[in-house]
Amino acid sequence: MFGVRKNFVKWLLLAASVIACGCTHTSVSSFSVKASEAPEVYGVNRSLEDRTSTLRAYGSFKIDPKENLSASGSYTDWVQDSILKWKSYDVSGEYRMGGFEFTGGLEWYHKAKYALCGIGIAYNDGIAHHLTLGFNFSHFEFGTFIGLFHQISGSNFRTSLFFGGYGSVYVGDAFLAYSLSDYTPRVSSDGTSISVNDITTHYITLGYHITKSFEVTAGAIGSNVGTQWHWAGSMGVGYYLF
Repeated sequence: MFGVRKNFVKWLLLAASVIACGCTHTSVSSFSVKASEAPEVYGVNRSLEDRTSTLRAYGSFKIDPKENLSASGSYTDWVQDSILKWKSYDVSGEYRMGGFEFTGGLEWYHKAKYALCGIGIAYNDGIAHHLTLGFNFSHFEFGTFIGLFHQISGSNFRTSLFFGGYGSVYVGDAFLAYSLSDYTPRVSSDGTSISVNDITTHYITLGYHITKSFEVTAGAIGSNVGTQWHWAGSMGVGYYLF
């Protein structure tokens, strides 16, 4: 009986050593990925009547100088020559931001009493769709949003969660809007997923309703990664279909 147990333990240790030698450790030293500002979402920038809906189509051009921002990340992998231990590895990298870009989208909003809800879809270096919940009053509005941001980089398809809040004030036909949006890019290297810095984007927009259906906008865009900032400008138009 003792001999059987001894042989069993011997074979078990041998199998474990074979498996351990077969385990591979992925080494990632750095990463570089094209990154965009977090998607922009804001309200209707005017007072809506109770129990009414509106559908807005919009487009804008972004004047965005190219710039690389330092980023950092980490990933988890097996410890070399071990099947029993995990270890977190730090890695440095960069976000490649900027470039002349077009943004276009379609948003639907409905107001009940003072509550405002909406859904939207937009294109900006990828497809973003979102849900909005907020409040709309006679001279100001505010709310929050959450959505998914789908991007294609080469042969890689990445989906990230984004969220944030917005607010605007309007007097007559003019309005001033602010939106804060945040997301964390999905980054991988050689099949290894890397946890990286999030990108927080601040949108400050000044607009004017030329007619009941047509508006023009101009604004500043500031994105920060840690303590670094990337600045851009935008000009756009919006059209309310109803």
